[in-house]
Amino acid sequence: MGMAVEDPTEPCGVELVIKDYPYAADSLLIWSVIKELVESHIQRYYAEPEYVKLDVEIQAINFGQYLLAGDVIYRHNLMWKLIPQEEDSEYKQFLFDLEQMVLSSLPTQFQATKFLAV
Repeated sequence: MGMAVEDPTEPCGVELVIKDYPYAADSLLIWSVIKELVESHIQRYYAEPEYVKLDVEIQAINFGQYLLAGDVIYRHNLMWKLIPQEEDSEYKQFLFDLEQMVLSSLPTQFQATKFLAV
């Protein structure tokens, strides 16, 4: 028996076996927020399953060196811009030139090199 059992009636889909276990309870809350965030991104940017297949960045993960060469991209804390929402002034630019918006949010070459050196 684990720390939780499946329970579709619970918001996280599981019920904790030990009710008074704050680390597990907090972790389930964090997990559910992350799950909701990921699901909302997928629904927004990949409305159809074939869109995932057409995304060259996701497909590039199959390239063996990507995990090394793409390390900085996965460090979201080094990116300094949020994805604009529809009401933001940058939203039209975001739709018009997504690549430029992403590139402009990446760390400088110096910051990336410093990060990789550590």
